[in-house]
Amino acid sequence: MEVNPPNNRESISLEERDWRVQTIMAKSRLKTNMLFKEPRFLGKRSAELAEEGKVGADLSENDKKSEAVRQIINEFMTNQLKMSEEDISSISMERFNVKTFKDKETTKDMLEIEFSTISDTIKWNKYLHNIRSDESCIKQYIHPLAVKRWQYLDTVAYVMRKKDIILKIREGKSDFYILGKSKYDRTPWKEINHDMVPEGAPDFDIGVLNQEDRKTLTDRDNYKRSKIADKLIEVDDAIEVDGAVDLES
Repeated sequence: MEVNPPNNRESISLEERDWRVQTIMAKSRLKTNMLFKEPRFLGKRSAELAEEGKVGADLSENDKKSEAVRQIINEFMTNQLKMSEEDISSISMERFNVKTFKDKETTKDMLEIEFSTISDTIKWNKYLHNIRSDESCIKQYIHPLAVKRWQYLDTVAYVMRKKDIILKIREGKSDFYILGKSKYDRTPWKEINHDMVPEGAPDFDIGVLNQEDRKTLTDRDNYKRSKIADKLIEVDDAIEVDGAVDLES
């Protein structure tokens, strides 16, 4: 279920906030973006597929475009991800959307893909290290109602990179979470402790809590931070998707 963009001044309960955030994060964990480095790649490759007779001539124009994109995704999984035939046949995608991405002065094609289950996402992610960066890359999907919160974390990650600290922003069940280590640290990412979003980060763009609920949320997060610091709990059940390789953000 989608979360409808509310009025930023809308008053919501803590329970409603939790439900909206969990819905946002669930959608975020199921989506990714494929960015093609060659300008107008999708149009060029679609035309080539039509000339090669790989797109049904009797299809409507919209169906031809959809079929061409499906084949391009399959080619990406085969040639770029080098995905096994078993995983290609079993991975399920709910939908995809053709978009554009402004890269400096160049407009490039991008595919927003939504997987059917988190298992499909994990299958996809385990092949990302095979991608040739000169042809394509993966850009992390950011839910529109989470943009301010994510941009804050992305800025923190940028600042820390200048200090030789690498931060990775992941999606959990009810919030983002962070992994961080020195760029000289050889410890595998799956062994790095998770951390919560800093207290100063903007909240999700989903409404306003009353003073009492805001205090309850702050107290709850502070309690979790203390337990995480003592290594008594994991962040937000993050271990469920911890096997995924990093996404370019």
